[in-house]
Formats: sequence, C-alpha cells, structure tokens
Amino acid sequence: MNSSDFLDGAPKFLTNRFNSVNKFVWETMFPEEKRNEIIKKKKSKIERKAEFIRLRSISDEAAIIVFLFLIYRFFIDGSKAAKNAVDTLKELDIQGFYIGSNFFAERNEKVIQGDKLSDILILALQDENVKRLVTKSTHVSEIIDEYKKFI
Repeated sequence: MNSSDFLDGAPKFLTNRFNSVNKFVWETMFPEEKRNEIIKKKKSKIERKAEFIRLRSISDEAAIIVFLFLIYRFFIDGSKAAKNAVDTLKELDIQGFYIGSNFFAERNEKVIQGDKLSDILILALQDENVKRLVTKSTHVSEIIDEYKKFI
C-alpha cells in the first residue's frame, strides 16, 4: 500500500499527523548518511533510483504500522484513563463527569469507547503480522526494528 493512499479522504489533522510519523520513521530508519551509503553501492542511476524506491517502500509500510500502533495505543490508553477517572471519582462519591456533552460514569459507552474502537481497528486488519506488531509492540522502535530487517 502506498503511504500517500493510506489516508485518502481522511481529515487534514490525521493526514498531518501521519505525515509527521512517516517523516520520523524515514529519518529514523534511513538517516541521510546511511541512505547515501546504501544508494551509492548501486552502480547506475536506474539502480540507485530503484534502491531509493525500495527503501521508501519499506519505510512507508513501517510508518503505516507505526501510525496504526499509535492510534491503537491512543484508544486503549484513553479507555484506561477514563476507567481510572470514574473509579477514583466513585470512591469520592461522585457518580461521573462530563466532557462537553459526554457523560462518563461506571463503564458506560463513553468510558469503554476506546476499547471498542481498538477492537474494531484490530478486526479491520487482515494481516496477522500487522495485528501482532500493532497489539504486541510496546514501543515504536520495536516496529521500526522489525522493518530494518528488510534493508
């Protein structure tokens, strides 16, 4: 999948966030010095261009997985924070709280919304390796390290 197609039609704030992640992954995997070293090993201009495209493809795929991982963690961490907040407030005899018009209490829909969204995200992923990377990784670097094996 081409990274430019990944969020086709998505809101601008998401595409901006993804572009930042994509740039970070590219620079982490292929700092300019390393990138030049790899590409200069190719003799012809056509081979160097093909190698650049290959490296970009590896980085783009890693960036998509990193982005999915970050969204997944955002959902999970959001539900965890909401659960902790309502549990703490309940100990103080406060039954819930509002954020805007959304009421958070017990384990209502708003409190567990992140858990549900994370489940939907994982169900949408068809590749088992991608699912594993998104759900089992604890840091972005683990995903990047996995993709460095393809260099």
